[in-house]
Amino acid sequence: MGGDWGDQHQQGLRGQRAQPIHHVGANTLTYDGNGNLAGDGFWSYGYDLDNRLKTATATGFSASLAYDGVGRLRQTRSAGW
Repeated sequence: MGGDWGDQHQQGLRGQRAQPIHHVGANTLTYDGNGNLAGDGFWSYGYDLDNRLKTATATGFSASLAYDGVGRLRQTRSAGW
């Protein structure tokens, strides 16, 4: 027997995509073309080309995130509530 359980488990999952969850309680979850959560019935989310969260909006509230050149979060802004 080679490796440990973690190695074997990771090999078994490699290349498989998780199935998205479509409902949480009464809320319907939606996803964008890249598999990112786009909405949860209350919040709407936007992503950049690298699939990093850029915006989160809800009625009366918005937030935006900015990243530096190497992908580190550098700024957040929010308005509302």
